[in-house]
Amino acid sequence: MKKYSFSNEGFQSLQKQLYRLPDSLLKIQANFVSTNFKKWVTDNFVLNNSQLNCIDIQDLKMIRFLGSQVNIAIINRLPITLIKPIKPINQALSSKLIRLENNFTALFEINDKIKIGGQLTIYITYCTKHDANAYQKYNQQYLNQLF
Repeated sequence: MKKYSFSNEGFQSLQKQLYRLPDSLLKIQANFVSTNFKKWVTDNFVLNNSQLNCIDIQDLKMIRFLGSQVNIAIINRLPITLIKPIKPINQALSSKLIRLENNFTALFEINDKIKIGGQLTIYITYCTKHDANAYQKYNQQYLNQLF
């Protein structure tokens, strides 16, 4: 299986491959995303040791949330954008802020069909030790609002 760079370009290439699949196979991929998000990421993207560690230590609530949101986008063939700056080399980094934004909409039709529209944007921000406490507090507040 081909692995893509962990960048927006890599994510776009993966989406093109996924969205070429027939609905039945795309559904299998989308279900895998929601049930085993960590493995899906490591199977599909080239990650360095720091990125692997970051995914490995993520809070289970956050992993489930990421998986559910990516699942919705994939199963409905919606655009997903990854916005991630290049990691600063000369700064002491202590954490990452992962934030999702979506504008999913659902249209319920009379014939019991549902149409989902919108897009998903995943933001990853690197935090210096100076920023870490504020971002950790923000992350916890964000997760508390979700669950």
